[in-house]
Amino acid sequence: MGGVAKPPDHTVRCLPPLARRSGDEQLRFEIDGKTEGINLKIRNLRQSLVASLPERAVDLIEIAAFVYGIDASVSRGGPVDQNMGEKWHRRFLVELPVRDMALWSSPKVQRGLEETLMFLSGDRFEFTFTQMDADGIVEPNRYFDFEEESSWSPDTVMMFSGGLDSFAGALEEIAERRNKVALISHFSASKVAPVQRRLAKALEDAEGGEMLMHLPMRVQLKGGDQ
Repeated sequence: MGGVAKPPDHTVRCLPPLARRSGDEQLRFEIDGKTEGINLKIRNLRQSLVASLPERAVDLIEIAAFVYGIDASVSRGGPVDQNMGEKWHRRFLVELPVRDMALWSSPKVQRGLEETLMFLSGDRFEFTFTQMDADGIVEPNRYFDFEEESSWSPDTVMMFSGGLDSFAGALEEIAERRNKVALISHFSASKVAPVQRRLAKALEDAEGGEMLMHLPMRVQLKGGDQ
């Protein structure tokens, strides 16, 4: 009997970011010899919230963006694949520079990260962390578009995809429990963002602007030389 085929390995090397004319930083990585890029922008946060952002938190933002880009860059086979399911589980060998090397090189932390990604995606991510060179360090503010300063603070933080489940959950939290809610959205396609904005605006109009804040995050796979 043949047994289960071993998933192919994909070798990934994360590169220093590429500064763009627009002011955005484009994270870049090489996967199987091909260069890809990721545009990352987080909106509507107050600058004071990230003024003293720990290095490990910036590392985590970049790790999450890299994981998204790596996942999006390799197909799982798709419904027209004659051997559908054979490519579903993938193995990524990732070399990634970080600021807080002491934290990420901890076997406990690394194992926790890899097991979490395995649980969420079904893929195996194996990381080799390296100390980030000074030339590769990005000013964290370049990842953010800031809102005006205010004293508003949420009672609850919720994921807000723009689907029915997340909308109903936000409505229950705000209308029934009267909790102030920070709605965190991710979008990579231009068609999704307007839907998320319209739903957040509908909640704001119905319940009052003081009850919620919408915090959209754009993480988008792009060509590495763009």
